[in-house]
Amino acid sequence: MKKFLIIFVVFLQLICHTVNAQNESKHFISFANKNNSYYSINRPTEFLSNEAIERRNKAGIAIDSLDLPVNQNYIDSVLSTGVQFHYSSKWLNGILIETTDSLALDKISNFSFVKSQKTVGLRSSNQKLPMSSDHNLKFDYGFTQQQVEMANGTYLHERGFFGDGMKIAVLDLGFLNFNRLSAFQNIFNSQQVIATHDFVNGGDSVYEAGTHGTMVASTIIGQEPGVYIGTAPNASLVLLRTENEYKEEILEEYNWVVGAEYADAIGCDLINSSLGYYTFDNPSQNHSYADLDGNTCIATIGANLAAQKGMLICVSAGNEGDSDWRYIGTPADAKGILTVGAVKSNRDPASFSSFGPAADGRVKPEVSILGKDAAIINTSGEIKNGSGTSFASPILCGLAACLWQKHPEKRASEIREAIIKSASLYENPEDQRGYGIPNFGIADALLSDFKLLYDTSNQLILFPNPTSEFTRLIIKSDYPQAVHLKAYNIVGQPVFTKTVFTNEGAGFFTCEIPEMQELTTGVYFLYSDANSKNEMIKFVR
Repeated sequence: MKKFLIIFVVFLQLICHTVNAQNESKHFISFANKNNSYYSINRPTEFLSNEAIERRNKAGIAIDSLDLPVNQNYIDSVLSTGVQFHYSSKWLNGILIETTDSLALDKISNFSFVKSQKTVGLRSSNQKLPMSSDHNLKFDYGFTQQQVEMANGTYLHERGFFGDGMKIAVLDLGFLNFNRLSAFQNIFNSQQVIATHDFVNGGDSVYEAGTHGTMVASTIIGQEPGVYIGTAPNASLVLLRTENEYKEEILEEYNWVVGAEYADAIGCDLINSSLGYYTFDNPSQNHSYADLDGNTCIATIGANLAAQKGMLICVSAGNEGDSDWRYIGTPADAKGILTVGAVKSNRDPASFSSFGPAADGRVKPEVSILGKDAAIINTSGEIKNGSGTSFASPILCGLAACLWQKHPEKRASEIREAIIKSASLYENPEDQRGYGIPNFGIADALLSDFKLLYDTSNQLILFPNPTSEFTRLIIKSDYPQAVHLKAYNIVGQPVFTKTVFTNEGAGFFTCEIPEMQELTTGVYFLYSDANSKNEMIKFVR
């Protein structure tokens, strides 16, 4: 993740020329195969949780060699040279080690089963982040409601879908004070934090460093009744530290992949990652725009694999929109994920939100949501404004979890597709907002009946039809701002009139028609009269 500190490029270049092998001590050792493994894809319960296996079965995803742990004999042989072990990656088929012994590295490189070794980072630092001393103005529930309402997330909440039973992994740089703040005590009391791990320094404690992760997670699960409600307050969280605040090394991309593997293995449904990479402290590790093709960068490879394993991956687009770089980073260029840009309260793009497309021409970001002046909870427990795609992504991720809770039979790819196709600019995507702002009422309709919106020439749609409870009106993008409605019963008697004000030019628009809930059982006709656009819909109550 781009650092919040000012970096002097000339100074860094001088440092990079004077770094010696004694300091470049973290190396990723890639193995050529997984031959003679103790594990077998025919015995998946030995290396995958029941939830991970169930997710694969439901999505029709085969368990393959990528799921197999790294060969322990290979690991033992490498460690016999005296190097220090940090972690293994089954997806990248290798291990992270630490050493300053060049002879040990030479010996490792000569092992027949070693494919390659790459220097990826410097020696570990024990620095901790300071406590936040921010004392900005607090914001009430109304502002929190805005970031939910923008994408019609209230539609899901009003129907009782708050993320129950969904597991969300948050990959970030730490969650300082997360276990101490009142806004999160309810989730600890109900045991919603189900796992934690620090892939930077090792161990399971993630609460001593990193203000950023606390603020990110707050948008999903923060709970201050009457004051602040996150987008998926009843979801379960897995909090994973993969980022080092004080360094910018390609090592962090490897941490990201192992964090995603961990999330997969314990059965997470979604991953949120408000991290992105394109430049590093050592310029020789920098990515070019051409690298952002969905296949090249290490974090991108990991995100692709995570999506292929049936998880829904939400990644922030980045905050480089008004910088010289301008574009997204990795893993935002990955395929099959949701890269999320930021907009302002008026739905215009936030100037800082990074631009697409990906280097191979794919639309990036896929969607956008409120990321300028979003309501967050900081490490002091204060409700304040926060701006960045770092907050847009988890806001969207929480709503995606609620949508998936409502449609548990669907695959992650189907949830993703419905969210994209519900967005305001789906027919005319842009480089900064992508397909636009999702509408989770529309996404629900798409998942309920995909043909509803795309196999009809009608511009005005009622759903569901027939209906026994609520009725939702869906208006397509080329309707004018005011749509006048008149409803009649089967004998031609008027039963109600109503004017609906749409977001003109905002793609699909959805609203409920509470007047229909007052009607008795029978057949009715709804007429629309909007300038020269006239339409009639027959509906059954």
